[in-house]
Amino acid sequence: MKIKSDRAFTQEQEKWLDLIRRHLIQNLLMEKEDVDSLPIFTREGTSWGKLNKVFGGELEAIIHEINLAIAA
Repeated sequence: MKIKSDRAFTQEQEKWLDLIRRHLIQNLLMEKEDVDSLPIFTREGTSWGKLNKVFGGELEAIIHEINLAIAA
C-alpha cells in the first residue's frame, strides 16, 4: 500500500488502517461519514473525532490518498 510506504504508522494506527482496508474491500470508497455510521468502526467504539486524533489530525488527508490510489 503506497500510503504505508510514504510514512511510518504506530501499532494503533496500523490496527485502524487494517479496518479501513477491510471496509474498502467491500466498498471501494471511504468517506468521513463511514467512520461514524458503519458497524466495522462503531463496534470498535470510535468516531471520526477520536480516530482523527489517533492519526494526528491527518485522517482526512490519508483517506483522500487512499481513495485516489483506489481510483487510479
